[in-house]
Amino acid sequence: MALHLPTYLDRDRITAYYFNTLLQPAREVHLFFVENSKKEKSRFVEGLLWDMQKKDGEIRPDRYLQAVFYDVKLDSREPLPIAKTAEVVDLLKEFEYSASSLDSYLNCQLQFYYRYLLRISEKEGISGEIEKADIGRFVHDVLHDFFMDKQGRPLTKDDLREDVMERLVTEKFRREYGQAVAGSLYLLRMQITQHLRDFLSGYQAAVLAEGPVTVMELESDLKITWNSFVLKGRLDRVEKRRDKIYIIDYKTQAHDHYLRIRHDRLDPDARDSWYEAIGSLQLPLYLLLLSEARGLPVELITPLFLFLGRVRLDTEIESSLFREGDAVRDQYDALKSVILGLLKEIMNPDLPFAPAHDKKASCPLCDFRYLCGTQWVIARQ
Repeated sequence: MALHLPTYLDRDRITAYYFNTLLQPAREVHLFFVENSKKEKSRFVEGLLWDMQKKDGEIRPDRYLQAVFYDVKLDSREPLPIAKTAEVVDLLKEFEYSASSLDSYLNCQLQFYYRYLLRISEKEGISGEIEKADIGRFVHDVLHDFFMDKQGRPLTKDDLREDVMERLVTEKFRREYGQAVAGSLYLLRMQITQHLRDFLSGYQAAVLAEGPVTVMELESDLKITWNSFVLKGRLDRVEKRRDKIYIIDYKTQAHDHYLRIRHDRLDPDARDSWYEAIGSLQLPLYLLLLSEARGLPVELITPLFLFLGRVRLDTEIESSLFREGDAVRDQYDALKSVILGLLKEIMNPDLPFAPAHDKKASCPLCDFRYLCGTQWVIARQ
């Protein structure tokens, strides 16, 4: 009271004011409430009933109430396919396809429809904490800035100075999150700093020891028209090692389980095998983009993920699209066939957007499970 902060009495008066303001100009009002052994009528409803009882001279309020019973079905509902209207087909003709949109479609066609055509997204809230996605973006930005002035020439050992990396992290952290002199932010900054120092001394130095490395491109935005479809992507880093070109995509997690492509299980002519064999089309699409945009043979390009979330940062954090000894051209042609097949399938007006092939894998963490009614699906253990 001394601080003049609102109390529960003030909030109660405000609620009563809003309630009465809504009722007064209305010609007819219907109020719904639940009343059972655990719940009772609101005091505002009780007040209205009492006023009517006094006005009409009634003792019992039953004449003003009508019981409503609902026939509730608790069975699980399966999501229905969504047909492609003429408007949707027109949107798809102008759509620019990224790796994330193709992955979304492969995972669940309804998810693709909601996210990329209706553009429905989860409402962002303020949690007061730095999310995993924010950490990933921060690390990407730091690595981009660190290598920015080192493009176009062979890297040297002096380019991998850990003090420069530490200063860059500290400055960027201060700009985005303040001084962070104590608490969880301070610990997070120290963890990121040490991890990126280990990245330079453990991974980057080991790659440099194997031969010359030249950073060619950073954060390259590529866009091509391929088989009448527009494809786009942003490549974190493109570098040359001896006579080969490497596409590097940073991942701040530790494992590649959900990104891996199992070439031995993939049959381009068997649609059911696509979902089972392909974790992500990101690296195949990046390979297609760079090869087409720069006129490079695919045999000279090695796309790979760098898993920066691992405890030990050495050359083992690389996860390549192709393994040594693989028939690169054959596997690439198979993946190109899958990409083209997905694009044609998306554009086919006679094929509706279908629910997920494997609901236990796709639905439990999907942002649209309540729209589809699949919130009842439990993830596979």
